[in-house]
Amino acid sequence: PVVGRPTPRRDARGRRAEARRGSRADAVVTVGEGVAEALEDTYGWRDVRVVRNTFAVLPPPTAPLAPARLLYAGRLAPYRELEVVAAASRDLPLPVDILGPADETWLRDFDPGAARVLDAVPADEVSWLLRGAGIALVTHSDRWPNHRLAMPNKLFQAVAAGVPVVATDVGELATLVRGYRLGALYRPGDPASLVAAVADVLAGYDRYAAAVRVAAASLTWPADERMLLDVYAGLPTGPNHLTRSRVP
Repeated sequence: PVVGRPTPRRDARGRRAEARRGSRADAVVTVGEGVAEALEDTYGWRDVRVVRNTFAVLPPPTAPLAPARLLYAGRLAPYRELEVVAAASRDLPLPVDILGPADETWLRDFDPGAARVLDAVPADEVSWLLRGAGIALVTHSDRWPNHRLAMPNKLFQAVAAGVPVVATDVGELATLVRGYRLGALYRPGDPASLVAAVADVLAGYDRYAAAVRVAAASLTWPADERMLLDVYAGLPTGPNHLTRSRVP
């Protein structure tokens, strides 16, 4: 999102630098298919590799998962649809927790409704909190192009925890949720649609949880680690290459 005054000259310089460096690189790596396609379309690059920001999968649960709470774990700031979560919270059948590092200026005026706002915890604790909650809220706005391309870390952490998601029907996020049947989608900006999506996940909870378990083979760190190692293995080596690669 755009924060503060527009900086068109700085943005243009950044794009030129990105184009120059990417064109000289032996490999270009990014975090999602949508971003990879955008880079290829913008700069004419080919074979941009995708290594997602995924997580190590948790050990199998000792008891069947059950939905106990709805947990949003991420940045507390504008354009995360948290106002929609708050507006829906009074009509939801489960308690709602909103957890993460906060933009204090935004948080000061935020009305959480019936939701509970919690301080951030270490990342490795979040996966266990998600498992205990049973359903992850993966939300962001449809206002900015980068949100349509984004693959939020919180989605992959939910998969690592083994829990279904309720996610915003936006861009690449929605494509992945639909493709792997990870949960239900709601229309951005629509609290009633979010309530309906939660009802959908509750009605099909075991089915969605099973789909998440299947998806974990593709959407957790072991799969992306293999991809990253494959990128490294394909890089040229030798002193001549190292000298060339230092050219700015």
